[in-house]
Amino acid sequence: MNVCLRLRDRRWRRLAALLPVLAVTLVASGLFWSWSSTGAVQAPLLSLDMIPADNTYNEATNAMTVVFNPATDFCLASATATTTTHNHQAHLIIRNVEDLVGWQARLNYDGGKMRPLNQNVAPFTDNIRAQPVGFTNLPIDGVTGIHRDVTAAASIPPASPGAQTALLGGTYNGTQTFAISPDSPAKSSPDDTSYSAPNGGVLSAITFQVIGDQSGQTLTVDLDDNSPNPPGSNVVYFDGSGIQTLALAETSLSDGQHVEGGSCSPPTPTPTASPAPTPSPTAPPTPTASPSPTPSPTPSPTPYYGPGSYHPLPPSRILDTRSGPGPTGKIGPDGTITVDVTGLGGVPATGVSAVVLNTTITEPTSASFLTVFPSDSSMPLASNLNFSAGQTVPNLVIVRVGADGNVKVYNKLGSVHVIFDVAGWYTGP
Repeated sequence: MNVCLRLRDRRWRRLAALLPVLAVTLVASGLFWSWSSTGAVQAPLLSLDMIPADNTYNEATNAMTVVFNPATDFCLASATATTTTHNHQAHLIIRNVEDLVGWQARLNYDGGKMRPLNQNVAPFTDNIRAQPVGFTNLPIDGVTGIHRDVTAAASIPPASPGAQTALLGGTYNGTQTFAISPDSPAKSSPDDTSYSAPNGGVLSAITFQVIGDQSGQTLTVDLDDNSPNPPGSNVVYFDGSGIQTLALAETSLSDGQHVEGGSCSPPTPTPTASPAPTPSPTAPPTPTASPSPTPSPTPSPTPYYGPGSYHPLPPSRILDTRSGPGPTGKIGPDGTITVDVTGLGGVPATGVSAVVLNTTITEPTSASFLTVFPSDSSMPLASNLNFSAGQTVPNLVIVRVGADGNVKVYNKLGSVHVIFDVAGWYTGP
């Protein structure tokens, strides 16, 4: 991590810590449960490439090329300042990773100067297969012959002057395998040859918004670790039997910089390195609202609890169709059950717009899919979990709560048990 990039004011480190961000319909789940050695060499480097034009994708060969010079590409300089609010696009890139399933990036910045506005986790187009593509879904599924879908998650607070933090993330959907989990560079014995990404991959195209007249200013976005306040940046990878989360240390993160009306300065090495990343099984991450900065030298975490903000909870079981709580008995073919998700497990009875549910299916009698949706809405044409007979598949889902405080659960084929562990909730609009 470069000192000149980090704005090392301690206020960045006093931002409140909630939970990680990847909690949206993570059909890629089975997430974050077990650890076993597979011989994978994990030394991921996560960087903001502020000069992304030379990162390319070739649909004919399904190859992604990243051109990143750490000494120069961390900084975008505009010789002539733009004095009104405007946008710049950067790429979040990853190098030296194997068997990637998903990822999370924590960004710290001054919300009155330059801030993340949005992201695109599949910024390229494979016109042969008519699909959007990023590094996360670069491999071609050997069964379907197409790329996996990607689920993105983002928690970006409204623009406000002062220290802010945002969380971005993405994961591919469906069952994890070594072949479908991309590597960069390729392993010495590749487990899949449907793609190429020898120098890294583009995880996301991030639009940064420069607010107002920042003439003469050096604007920095800090890719952050989890010390002293989690959540930090991490990668999620397949270990052969499940999913593992690897927290990234300062030394594995490279920040981004934009000079509005000036030139970039060379990077300066960080004087103190953080401990090396250590894999630690964790619960599936969930999106968080932005914490507010606090001037106290030893603050307690202070979440932003404005409208639509996220309230994390210790996991609490509110549905188990095997034996309770909630409705009992398997959901049959074309079956739907209604589940009360408010006033339970720490979720208030009122003032709730959405809940975060670790949703698990078990004992299915047939290949099928499950959809969780608001009780006062029609069922969407999308699934939250896809599974085969006999599997147990967990997945994290954010779902809007119906006006009656309920959600519905639909099963397409066969019969299946469903379990909900609530992990958080969102305030009403």
